[in-house]
Amino acid sequence: HFILNEADVVCAVSSEMAARARALRKNGPVFHTPNGIASGDWVYLESDRINAGKWKAENLPDDRSVVGIFGQLKRKKGLDFAISLFSSGGFGKMAYLMTVGDLPETAMERLNAEHSSFWRGVPFQSRESLPVYYLLADVVFIPSYYDGTPNVLLEAMALGKVVVASSAGGMPDLIEHGVNGFLFAPGDQRGAVSALEMALRKDANLADIGANARKTVVEKFTPSHEVDVIENALRTAVGN
Repeated sequence: HFILNEADVVCAVSSEMAARARALRKNGPVFHTPNGIASGDWVYLESDRINAGKWKAENLPDDRSVVGIFGQLKRKKGLDFAISLFSSGGFGKMAYLMTVGDLPETAMERLNAEHSSFWRGVPFQSRESLPVYYLLADVVFIPSYYDGTPNVLLEAMALGKVVVASSAGGMPDLIEHGVNGFLFAPGDQRGAVSALEMALRKDANLADIGANARKTVVEKFTPSHEVDVIENALRTAVGN
């Protein structure tokens, strides 16, 4: 409260966060200043395709689809929610759950002991290695309970991936449901099941959704756009 009310200007990376700040702030402007990404840095190399093919041959013994969850998978990212969908919701029979990034030790022990039939774990990867695993994922799943505007969302969309995400934080700022991705309410199992089923349907027009996802990032969520909106916020705050 002190920071919100003493600051000359407040910037937030999602429209949801900006609305919360406005509700708590007594006076002064609050701006939505979304993150940007250099989409030209997020492309597949031929080496990525070769390495993805090798990993698939070694780790995926059948033709089930792959649902990928990326990043530092703290509780707020909804890993437990995803595990529940795959173990009791039946997705483990139709798809693999691939985690890419750091896992809590308890979650890793549980996955190894109880869910090795559908779980494939990949440790933390450097920026240069990530496209291999995005390439392997048929769907990028972001089931966060709460969030800002995660880099994973921007990266996946820049690579033209089909994203299924909760409507937490900045996800609705980028995703239009059914147009460039799929949304569901945070913690809503039925909504998540419906969204994943749509994203995994082989007869769906998923290529267009992936193309629209990349177009969204290329046109609206670039580093230059991020700089412009922050600069405009600062100029407005000082009256220039």
